[in-house]
Amino acid sequence: MKNIRVSWKTLSHFGGVDAYYVFRLAEASTSREFDAHNLAWFDNIYLQRLRTGDVLAGFNRGEVVVETELKPATSYGYFVEITDANVAGEANICFFQPHQFFITP
Repeated sequence: MKNIRVSWKTLSHFGGVDAYYVFRLAEASTSREFDAHNLAWFDNIYLQRLRTGDVLAGFNRGEVVVETELKPATSYGYFVEITDANVAGEANICFFQPHQFFITP
């Protein structure tokens, strides 16, 4: 499996505040197994901002396309982080959404 689209509703979609969204994916079947230092795929908005200068990296982002080839018959977990900045030193608050899990065919 490759180029999997994952989407979610942003806070601004519901009339809330604008925010930046970060997506992380790892091999895992439980939150305890999820290793944030061994990711299968990472939508790293902080690095995007640093490398490209894109001040809107992650801004109100409501979807990603996982470009990594995922292993068959393997459990993966992901979560979305909501934050108020896409520069690590400028972030004042981060909300980590509950992990979601799936098994590839």
